[in-house]
Amino acid sequence: MYQLAYPDPAVVPGTDFPLGSPHASDIPMKFANVGADELPGKRATARHMSALWAGFARHGHPTAPGVPRRPACTRAERATMGIDARCRIVHDPDRAERLYGEDRTPRSRR
Repeated sequence: MYQLAYPDPAVVPGTDFPLGSPHASDIPMKFANVGADELPGKRATARHMSALWAGFARHGHPTAPGVPRRPACTRAERATMGIDARCRIVHDPDRAERLYGEDRTPRSRR
């Protein structure tokens, strides 16, 4: 499991709500397709994501130079690769939101 941790400074049009990392915003980064005028942090994030995907294709697990190895994701640990200019392993990110959703999921669907 991974989480794109790069904070996009843009806001949702017409609001002051931060855009964050909306669905599919990782696609250009998987191909390291960011412009030369992008912030250095975004270029580094794109390099990491692209290398991790290539490592996954080659070895069956996401791996890249200078990036920590992600342990297997288990229900107990929920290890998640935080992909950013400096990648890190995060355990059970957004736990409160996950628990909120689980509390509202019918037991038959868990």
